[in-house]
Amino acid sequence: MPPYYKHFPPLSYTWFINRTEVFTGQQIEMNVHKKVGWDNITCKAAESLESLSDVYHVEPLYGPDSVEIFPNFPTSLSIHDNSSFGPVNCSASCNTPCYVHWEGIGPIGRIFKSISGMTLPIQQIYRKEVMTYRCVAEGLYNNTQGQTTAIRDIVLDIQYLTLPSFLVSVNKEFQKGLIIVIDERDIVALNCTAEGNPKPEVIIETRHGNKVGMLGLRSKKSFTYTFLGGMQCTDTTTYRCTARNKEFNDSFSETKIYVKCSPRLESKMQFKYLYEAVAGEAVSLNVPVISYPEPEHAYWMGPVEHDKIKTIIAQRNRPYKLWISSDIPIFSLKCYGNYSLFLDGMIIVTIQIHNKDMVPVKSGKLIRVLEKSDIIITVLGGLVLVLSVLLIISLKCQRLAYAKGKRLNTGTNEVETYSLREQIYNSLSRRQSTEEQNVEYEKINTYADVACASAN
Repeated sequence: MPPYYKHFPPLSYTWFINRTEVFTGQQIEMNVHKKVGWDNITCKAAESLESLSDVYHVEPLYGPDSVEIFPNFPTSLSIHDNSSFGPVNCSASCNTPCYVHWEGIGPIGRIFKSISGMTLPIQQIYRKEVMTYRCVAEGLYNNTQGQTTAIRDIVLDIQYLTLPSFLVSVNKEFQKGLIIVIDERDIVALNCTAEGNPKPEVIIETRHGNKVGMLGLRSKKSFTYTFLGGMQCTDTTTYRCTARNKEFNDSFSETKIYVKCSPRLESKMQFKYLYEAVAGEAVSLNVPVISYPEPEHAYWMGPVEHDKIKTIIAQRNRPYKLWISSDIPIFSLKCYGNYSLFLDGMIIVTIQIHNKDMVPVKSGKLIRVLEKSDIIITVLGGLVLVLSVLLIISLKCQRLAYAKGKRLNTGTNEVETYSLREQIYNSLSRRQSTEEQNVEYEKINTYADVACASAN
């Protein structure tokens, strides 16, 4: 080499990432990851002079490691049946960009629907359809786990409460309908069943809130109660099958059960059997009766004719509870006595109406409380009675004397007294020994003619 040639020292190379010296040497090796794509890479060559290279970037290619959703729902979301859900956005970090879509998965794992795009629009939720919404991100390159796909599930905890099923069995035969009519002493079983999430509690009760069974027995999902002794008239009511859980208002089904029963006096109600009244007034009374269906005929039998007694049938607070409301008029002293209530020909109860001016004594009989006017009338009446008796005795004596002196005279008129059908008759006849008697009768007013009747 000619002496005039100068020997140049070798160049030095230094690598920088984001202006930070990371390596010295002509070549550099580095691990490529997602963040590398954001780095500024430069190289500086130096001897007595320095030279800086242009800025370089490394573009990493990778698949999705995870999926992000917004709003950021938990992995399990409680939601009511038949409500709306969404919208929800889904994204994933990929290079090249991933293909993102949504899948709706049914109760048994089958894909029910597929929706393209990063956004899940508003969905109507039904418990028998989609149970899970899944966001799927598919890339062309592997992720850090060596997979090309990443997913994110939103599991729906769909809450609901069904309308309970109410089954009625009468003598082991199922009956359908909102209204069921049975006979007294029929064996009836009630079954109440419901489904829901959370698991429901079911109970059988009446519309008035009375629990059916011992202390209102309850159970999960299904409950059965049987009237083993047979249903009574008092069991007539509306029965309600109720299902409830903490998420929803009570759900219920109803059935009306009417128990047919013959008319009878309601024993649990207090009833008065003895009444007082004065002539010219009316006795008003309400008789508590149990009967279903409502009797067609209601009437009283007693001293007053039944068509003169006003009687009304009125329902109380239950279909089988009735009031028999009556006004019994007391026209005269003959109207006192016993009265019996009949419903459709069956005797229900017997009451007694007595004179208000008469009071009971220890013997059970009635005595009259006399006032001054009553005493005067009583004395005068007694005098008249004594005079009448004396007059009758006098007339009888005269008749006997006359009959004794004229016994053989066949032309003599003779007065005889006959009783026929509670009427008393005087017989005016001419006694004849050999010929047929011609008899004429004269009607005399007696007790039957002045019995209890209206003033008309």
